Amino acid sequence: MLAVLCSASIALAFRWSEKQQMQRLTLTIGNYVVATLVAGVLLIYRNSQTPIFRTHSTELFAVMLLGVLTGALFFATFMVYQRAVGSKGAPLAGAFAKMGTLVPMSLSLILWRESLSAFQYIGLGVALLAMLLMSVSLEKLDWKKIHLLLWVLLLMGGLADFSNKIFQQHYSLELKEWFLWLIFFSALIFSAFTQILKKRSWHWADLRWGLVIGVPNIFSSFFLILALNVLPASVVFPFFSTGTLLAIQTTTHWIYKERLNSQEMWGFLLAIGALFLLNF
Repeated sequence: MLAVLCSASIALAFRWSEKQQMQRLTLTIGNYVVATLVAGVLLIYRNSQTPIFRTHSTELFAVMLLGVLTGALFFATFMVYQRAVGSKGAPLAGAFAKMGTLVPMSLSLILWRESLSAFQYIGLGVALLAMLLMSVSLEKLDWKKIHLLLWVLLLMGGLADFSNKIFQQHYSLELKEWFLWLIFFSALIFSAFTQILKKRSWHWADLRWGLVIGVPNIFSSFFLILALNVLPASVVFPFFSTGTLLAIQTTTHWIYKERLNSQEMWGFLLAIGALFLLNF
C-alpha cells in the first residue's frame, strides 16, 4: 500500500506538471537528483549500522552491475515512453506502460514457480482487465497504431520492474540501499548527459518540481522491494499497478472533479475486486 501511494503521487505530480507544460527532461533530472541524495542518506545510515563492505563484499559488485543496468533501463523506458506518447498518443502509450506488469508477473511464475491460490489467479485476470479499461478508451482504440515501439515500451518497463524481483530473490536485503542509490545515480547521469547533448535550456521551476517528485520515487521502489520480500511477485506487481491506477482515478476525480465514463467506472469496480482477490 505504501508503494502504491508513492507511485500514485508521482503520477499525479507529473499530471500537474503536464498542465503547466514543464520540460520533462529537466523535471526528470530534478527527480533523480533528490532520489540519489535520499538513497545516499539511507545508504550512509545503513552502513553505520552494518558495515556493508565487510559483510557483503562478495555480493556488492553484482549488485552494482544490476543497479547500473536498472538505472539505464529506467531512463531508456522514460525516453521510449515520451516518444510513444508523441507518436501514438498518451492513452495507448499509458495502457502499454501499465501492461508492462505482465513481464515481471509472468517471469516470476515461470522462473520461481510461485504458487498462487485459485482466487489469486482470477485476481490476476481481473487486474489486467481493470488496467486496460482504466488506461485506454476501447471505443477510440486504433489497432493499426499498435506497432513495435509500444511493445518495446511494455517490455522495457516490465524488465525495469523485474530487476527489483531479481535483487530481492538473489541478494541480501541489507544491500537494498546500495541497489537503489546505484539505480537513481545511474539514471541521473544518463538524464544529465542527454540534457547536455540535446542542448536543452534549464528552468528552475521545472527542476524544483522534479526535486519534489524524487522523494516518493525512491520510496516507491524501496517499499516495492520490501513487499516482494514477503509476497509473491505475481501478486505484488498486479496489485501495485492496479492499486496505483485506482488511487490515481480516485484522486483526480476528487481534485479535478473529473467524471468517470462507463468504461472507466467498470475498470474502477473491477480494480477493487482484483485487489480483494489478490489478497485472498
